Amino acid sequence: MNAFANMLDFQFFSPALDHFNAMIQHLESARLQDHGTTEEYIRTDGDELLRLMFQGYLDKQFENEEQAASVTASDGISRNHVRQNTSRVLTTVLASDGQRMSYSQRNVSNEFPLDAELNLNDDQYSDGVRKRGPLMQLTALMTALSSVIVRLPPYGSASIRPLNW
Repeated sequence: MNAFANMLDFQFFSPALDHFNAMIQHLESARLQDHGTTEEYIRTDGDELLRLMFQGYLDKQFENEEQAASVTASDGISRNHVRQNTSRVLTTVLASDGQRMSYSQRNVSNEFPLDAELNLNDDQYSDGVRKRGPLMQLTALMTALSSVIVRLPPYGSASIRPLNW
């Protein structure tokens, strides 16, 4: 019996584990630095760690995808031409797109069954991008407004006076 039979397969998460270990090593060896610098390092490298973890998860799902003889889409048309290692344009917050199976038939769009299992939308945007979109717009608006407010002269100065009705 293999002594390692009960060990989990971390091959898909190796890049994330390497990045995490590098972050720990950096923090252990860093000289005393200000709070903001350390916080920024953890935020930026932490985002990369999350991206690598999510990509590992997706790669594992793509690797374990089982081939079917055909797939019938919501339009009722069966697609029996299978292509391995295909991708589609997908904009996500954390991960890049991966290679997976697509099922096709002439004159109809391709189907990616794993996308349905992962609950991905038919368009090119993930749920994370959809949720961040309005937040990113609001952040940009607040940044623009704050730069205008900073340039305004103080209230009561010669250039800003209350209206007397």
